Amino acid sequence: MGIEDIKKRILEDATVQKKEILAEARKKAGEIKKEGEKTAEKRKEAIILKANEDATEEHHRLMTMEKLDARKLQLTEKQKAIEEAFEKSLDMLSTHPNYEEILVTLLIEVAKGGEELILSPRDHQQLGDGFLKKVNAKIKGEGKKEITLSEETREIAGGFILQTPDMEINETFEERIRALRDEMESDVARMLFAG
Repeated sequence: MGIEDIKKRILEDATVQKKEILAEARKKAGEIKKEGEKTAEKRKEAIILKANEDATEEHHRLMTMEKLDARKLQLTEKQKAIEEAFEKSLDMLSTHPNYEEILVTLLIEVAKGGEELILSPRDHQQLGDGFLKKVNAKIKGEGKKEITLSEETREIAGGFILQTPDMEINETFEERIRALRDEMESDVARMLFAG
């Protein structure tokens, strides 16, 4: 075997090895590509799943917030309706046809005698001394001291305040309605919103 034959043989072996190496490289590249595609597909599926979960969670959160806002609005409207019901009661008491008799009855119940009577500017002007004479006539009959009419007035819707040097007795309609409201608010709400 001569040098030319050896060179030829080396070139042939190199060509065969080249083809084998390229074939192996292509095979490995194909496997890597397939593995990459599988990984990419899995990653894509994971991203889509996460996005769907996030969207579902966000939707649930938004729905919960909307329900909460609706409940808040409903509660606010119910509170307004209850407030209006008590305001109408106050209005009704302040404009009642028997307003003066109501005040006389309350004064006789509450007065110990000797107090000073504070009224609203309206009542001070409209009721005045004639009203006080009626009250004092009934109070004297019970053996109590007379009540005097104060020059001071207060901005109240109705009712009165009895004042002594030591204290004030608040019998304004606002105060009575407030006390009743604490006691009756749940009953009023049930009546307003039944069904």
